[in-house]
Amino acid sequence: MLFLILLILSLIHGNVTSVSDGDTVQINHNQTIRLALVDTPELFHYGWYDAKKYTIDHCLNKDAKINIDDKEPVDIHGRTVAMVKCGKDRSTMNQLLLKNDYATLLRSFCDKSEFSNKSWVKC
Repeated sequence: MLFLILLILSLIHGNVTSVSDGDTVQINHNQTIRLALVDTPELFHYGWYDAKKYTIDHCLNKDAKINIDDKEPVDIHGRTVAMVKCGKDRSTMNQLLLKNDYATLLRSFCDKSEFSNKSWVKC
């Protein structure tokens, strides 16, 4: 029973209302989500615009399924850490950003994330 409660609490839905950069989105105007295990370029660094645009194209104004990382639910900046599926995409944005070379894998978090065992993660 406790497992079921924890599972339900770690899965949320919301509308993506803004995209800060390639690996950070906001849902329902009030919750910032940091995509687990991926890192896209920072503001004005090479590739920043392309990564942000890719995330905008896939997620902005779409329903998102958020799977919060049970091992690291919040980062040092207070953002929720999660895997995110937007709209009808079958893959997570985390996976799509890596697969399409918009992001790099955050290897330093492999031992801190419940998602490090996913097939698309090469920890």
